Amino acid sequence: SATDHIDLEYLQGRGIGFCHAPGCNARSVAEYVISALVALQRERGLQLQGKRAVVVGCGHVGSLLRSMLEAAGIACSAHDPPLWERTGDPGYLDAEAIRTAEIISLHVPLMNSGPYPTRGMVDAAFLAQLRPDAVLINTSRGEVVDEHALLEFIQGHPEAHVVLDVWREEPRINRQLLSLVSIGTPHIAGYSQDGRIKAARRIHKGVCEYFGMEPGIDQSLPPAGPEFELPMEGFGDGFAAMQETVPTVYDILHDHRNLKRILDMDTQQGAA
Repeated sequence: SATDHIDLEYLQGRGIGFCHAPGCNARSVAEYVISALVALQRERGLQLQGKRAVVVGCGHVGSLLRSMLEAAGIACSAHDPPLWERTGDPGYLDAEAIRTAEIISLHVPLMNSGPYPTRGMVDAAFLAQLRPDAVLINTSRGEVVDEHALLEFIQGHPEAHVVLDVWREEPRINRQLLSLVSIGTPHIAGYSQDGRIKAARRIHKGVCEYFGMEPGIDQSLPPAGPEFELPMEGFGDGFAAMQETVPTVYDILHDHRNLKRILDMDTQQGAA
């Protein structure tokens, strides 16, 4: 839903209309991060209880993720200097949390210039601040990360965990980096049924408004499946409940393994 890959000035100069659907997949991306943490807990022994997180970039996704993490019992700070400038709220300026938090999740737009550029933001200097056992998650843009510096960080910090859904040279993926990250997926964090439906409806509405037409579709999301209750006493705490239930809805490691398998097949076919 971002527009960094769209030449908006060109479209405006040519009189070409444009609409997009910011935030339509925010919940999907936030839930992806939760599923990644649960997978690391199940498969890598990561303990979530008592951990601290920092969300870097507190827009549609970051703000929602922050509330979800806090609801799960994970103390969560935010670091978003542009939002701090706009609101004056010191709660959005917490660079210290980047150095002390066990979980760092990136949700920034790709900015090439201005007072807070984000291209290459996660470089060697940024990574040097992190705890050696940090969990670093990037679902924003691949260009935000210096992949060479990240490779060196992973190789020098075997106890760290890195989760990447975005890559610097998409659709080409750094295979060495994929082989070293804890979880790697092909830019699918926001690709959910509800996110696609919301986006399609918003684009449909935008197109109709541009051409002065009445929207021909006015349907809500399809009804949810049957509701069920989750008795917490059977799990002991919320973390245990997430560990048991989240993988039944979405198994992030399935996508991780499939991506590695497909790229391995491509390598073998190329060698043949």
